[in-house]
Amino acid sequence: MLSTAEKIAKARELKMEGNSLFKSGDLKKAVVKYRTVFAFVNGLVSEGDSMAQYGKVDVDGEEKQEIAQLKKEVYSNLAMAYLRLEKPDKALQVCDKAIEIDANDSKLFFRKGLAYMAVAEFEKSKECLLISAKLDPRNKAIRSAIEEWKTKYAKWKKEQNEKDKSIYGGSFEK
Repeated sequence: MLSTAEKIAKARELKMEGNSLFKSGDLKKAVVKYRTVFAFVNGLVSEGDSMAQYGKVDVDGEEKQEIAQLKKEVYSNLAMAYLRLEKPDKALQVCDKAIEIDANDSKLFFRKGLAYMAVAEFEKSKECLLISAKLDPRNKAIRSAIEEWKTKYAKWKKEQNEKDKSIYGGSFEK
């Protein structure tokens, strides 16, 4: 049986392997590596860890912080992989888990905003992107995503208006 330190080391190794796969474009294999990280760290943190109910191991404060940071990083990486795989619903799920760990990480809100934009949840997308911009006001990628949001929202709104006209035939116009 592995010690807590060995489990953390193995989880870090899997994360790095996932990062390499992600960088090489093998997103599906990267997702598998990232998800495997949780087989080593879930249950190691007592309070606030939803997986702790399945058998927890008490860890010291330093290990607890290290595990939380590792989980946040892996959830964030998973979110990006899911976005690139065009699975925004899964990206939203892992963003929420990461935000539970750190609600002050602009990257998490940025990715969540992109995921909401991908599923045409424009108000939620805007909210997340604005939070991200507030947390990291100099980030060019965030500003670019906000401009992309404006364009996509305007196009979506126009399409919705055209659909409404075709459905209702202008019956509400005076």
